[in-house]
Amino acid sequence: MVGSFKRSAGVSQFLSATDGLDRGLAVYMAESGVKDLRQDALREVISRTNNLAATASAIGDPPTDEEAQQLHDLANSIFSVAGTFELHFLAKTSRALCELLNILSERGMWRRDIVQLHCDAVRAARDEETLHQSAQEEMLLGLEATRASLQKSNEGAR
Repeated sequence: MVGSFKRSAGVSQFLSATDGLDRGLAVYMAESGVKDLRQDALREVISRTNNLAATASAIGDPPTDEEAQQLHDLANSIFSVAGTFELHFLAKTSRALCELLNILSERGMWRRDIVQLHCDAVRAARDEETLHQSAQEEMLLGLEATRASLQKSNEGAR
């Protein structure tokens, strides 16, 4: 239905009103809210990475489909939070783990050692400010090379 969208009753309505919020105050309040959310997000990232490590250690070898899905869901949730709050290195390592899990699933195989390596990288990445940029880049290249090697060795076995 074209043209049937209703105007929301959010902050924008009050910014447009002559007796509404001052725009500068509204921006300040929004920035403060984001800072508060960021701290909550960082605490959530710590919790999720700890949960990822525990889950990776506890799953079967090979895991059930449900266990593999749970691990993928955790990695993807870390990727989402990290991307939202511009935790670039954490987003890249958690995405690498998701890609690895997709590769393993597509090929019907499991490599606990490589999964654990990627999980360890995610855990290290949650404190990305402690790692120098060159160390971050080297770690990402190593993860990429590991996934590429896995793909290549599996293709050669076919």
